[in-house]
Amino acid sequence: MLPERVERVRELCAGWVASGHTPSLSVQVARRGVIVLDEAFGVLGPEPGAPPIERRSLVPLLSTTKPVTATVVMQCVDDGLIGLNRPVRDYLPEISGEHTEEILVHHLLTHTSGYADYEEEPFASHGARKGEEGFTPEVAPNQHFLHAALTQAFYDAPLSARPGEAMGYASHNYELLTEIVRRTTGRPHWEFAHERLFAPLGMNDTYWIVPESEAARVVQRPVDAIGGAPAHLLFPEYGSRQMQESPYGGGGLFSTPGDMVVFGQIFLNGGSYGDARVLSPAAVAAMIRDQIPGMAAHIRNMDRDQACWGYGWGIESPVKWGRYRGSLRSLGSFDHGGHGGAYLWVDPAQDLVAAYFETCLAMDETQGALLWNCDLFQNVVAAAIED
Repeated sequence: MLPERVERVRELCAGWVASGHTPSLSVQVARRGVIVLDEAFGVLGPEPGAPPIERRSLVPLLSTTKPVTATVVMQCVDDGLIGLNRPVRDYLPEISGEHTEEILVHHLLTHTSGYADYEEEPFASHGARKGEEGFTPEVAPNQHFLHAALTQAFYDAPLSARPGEAMGYASHNYELLTEIVRRTTGRPHWEFAHERLFAPLGMNDTYWIVPESEAARVVQRPVDAIGGAPAHLLFPEYGSRQMQESPYGGGGLFSTPGDMVVFGQIFLNGGSYGDARVLSPAAVAAMIRDQIPGMAAHIRNMDRDQACWGYGWGIESPVKWGRYRGSLRSLGSFDHGGHGGAYLWVDPAQDLVAAYFETCLAMDETQGALLWNCDLFQNVVAAAIED
């Protein structure tokens, strides 16, 4: 990569913080397994005199959690514990409602189950009704209370579409997936992930439940930023202690750019990193292949003619997503972003992995798009490649 172009990436990132676009930004870029950029800019929190953010400061990943959850599911597929083409009811017989018998595990991974997201109808009304009824979950000994509540409250939720008809992005799919992992392995997903994924890869700064001893490393957000104030009881302020202790399968991870670049690298290596093999090459190929070709998508107020989605990953295609993807990426790249401003991008054609963790301050509510500079970051990184 051209040194002067890499320096341009560094200058831009520093400038975005200096100009007030974002109070904190941490990034890492690796090409051919070599780290070429690893920087952090800004402050750890909004209070006066806050310390500077560090490269190992912990960032809430929100939906960038989903590729990790999908990886844990695929490890269970490799182990013969879960079948992607099997009905979800085989694992969660409590699920009820019209057409829910048609939902396969494949549909949960690709957001084609027919479930809506929590703030959309008919899910929102169903959740409100459960709250009015004073719903209390039954919590198993190896289950987290909030995770039990999120799954059990919606077992009888109505679908907004028939399974397999269209992609409707919904975090509930991934809460159900982690419950399937718990039931098939006998362990909560965060324990399984630590043993089978994080520890073998040396991802020592990645947590579904942040230890209290590490809480001071978590990046905090201004109250008027995205996630700077609680949305409701189950979704508190993103940096809060409650969020640090809520192991949501669809958005509960905390991590660093360095750890997530290691995670991205396994998909370039066919499922391994160093001496550790965590996925089969067949599982990797399935995850990064468009699993719903030609299917339309609805993602947070955005409708597109083609979703181009694998298992846990969005796949690069000619379809344009405003302010999300850069314009110089290779077809076949894959990625996932998170609502607070975390983003991971993997480009097999260029043998490149990049993590961009911005504390995003605002979004375009009508388009559902974050007002961040992730797309510009991707462009400049791509422009630095010289072979």
